[in-house]
Amino acid sequence: MEKDRSQSRMAILQAGDILPLSNVTFIPLPVNSLGRTAAKTVVSHTVTVAKEHEADVPFGYNYWADTKIVTVRMNLHFEAGSVSEATEVCVALDLHSFIVSISPDIDHFRHDVRFNVQAGNLDLSLVPDGAAVYLFHLIGSQCEIVPADALRIDKAAGTLTLVNARLSHFSIYAFGFTK
Repeated sequence: MEKDRSQSRMAILQAGDILPLSNVTFIPLPVNSLGRTAAKTVVSHTVTVAKEHEADVPFGYNYWADTKIVTVRMNLHFEAGSVSEATEVCVALDLHSFIVSISPDIDHFRHDVRFNVQAGNLDLSLVPDGAAVYLFHLIGSQCEIVPADALRIDKAAGTLTLVNARLSHFSIYAFGFTK
């Protein structure tokens, strides 16, 4: 039986649940008083991952938003054999919308890739008290909740921490909460 999630704002959602984009509010990166995040729109990092070795793909970016430095640190951990051949992995961060694109487009990894994020000095005032924040895989007009060991926010400190999200394929991901 399909669960009716429209009844309650605090409905329990689980990894794998698919929602219409219209039911989700995505968390943007902070802007400065001019309405900009940074001089660049997208920053990226590319690394070749070999199929026979474990690999970590670290990536980070800092920028000024008026009087504070916004930081985003990410890491992708590939187990040996996660990709079928040596693969050039590109991690891109959209600085206007806090959307993370991981490419190339491969259908599925042989082993889930662990994705970790630590972001600081975010403006989390959009997030209602008590709302759960999720990492979403964006799929056309829908989004799917990605499984993770933990996703924590501290509204007062402006921090977001994602621990061991399990990605099964390269795609586009964003942080958000249900409306």
